[in-house]
Amino acid sequence: MKMKYLNVILVSFVIVSCSGQNNRVNVSVKVIDEKGNGLPESQVEFTNQDTTFVTKTDFEGSVSLEGLKAGIYKIGASYVGHYSLKDYSVQINQEQQLSFELKTVSLDAPNVEWKKGWMTFEDEKGKVKSVRMKGE
Repeated sequence: MKMKYLNVILVSFVIVSCSGQNNRVNVSVKVIDEKGNGLPESQVEFTNQDTTFVTKTDFEGSVSLEGLKAGIYKIGASYVGHYSLKDYSVQINQEQQLSFELKTVSLDAPNVEWKKGWMTFEDEKGKVKSVRMKGE
């Protein structure tokens, strides 16, 4: 009789363990500019209630995240000299391919200031932003 209960407990454990694995998905991200060109070394950030993943894209502007826990994530993407994407909310519950277009910051924009490697400017909505310029 004890063996029968042990088998039931063991089978239940296996079912619960396997069902937990189904809550993991793979996500591919592509970060591009206005012309559709991949932005290499872009920073991509995924945040949910449990954790934050921060990574960089490859030389084609792509990155793959494997075994990501299914759920709602806030996503951010940034690249030098481009407007950043922040707090974009997305439900991830199956394998997905996401693409984010980052617009170039215009150096002719009004109120652009340069100071010790930082460029300060007004974005499209009139908010003041600062961008660290590479090589400064």
